[in-house]
Amino acid sequence: GAADGGRTGAKGGQDAQGGEGFPYTVTNCGVKTTFEKAPERAVTMNQHVTEVMLALGLEDRMAGTAFLDDEILPEYRAAYDRIEVVADAYPSY
Repeated sequence: GAADGGRTGAKGGQDAQGGEGFPYTVTNCGVKTTFEKAPERAVTMNQHVTEVMLALGLEDRMAGTAFLDDEILPEYRAAYDRIEVVADAYPSY
């Protein structure tokens, strides 16, 4: 529901297969998705999330990124330059 960020049926305990907090189910735009384990890689679709991933030192977990709204912050430039840009604009549906 809205009070829990759209999570439904999320487990908080240790799961032998998926790790801490898994399986994890999220409902977004009416579509329910369950993650059985933590994602190994991710693609970021906006600059804010890209910079957060880089700030957390997760560039090795980034399979790609999308366009930038502005110049990447200088402290993240070297890491950003090693990540494949997979889209020049936000995708349309």
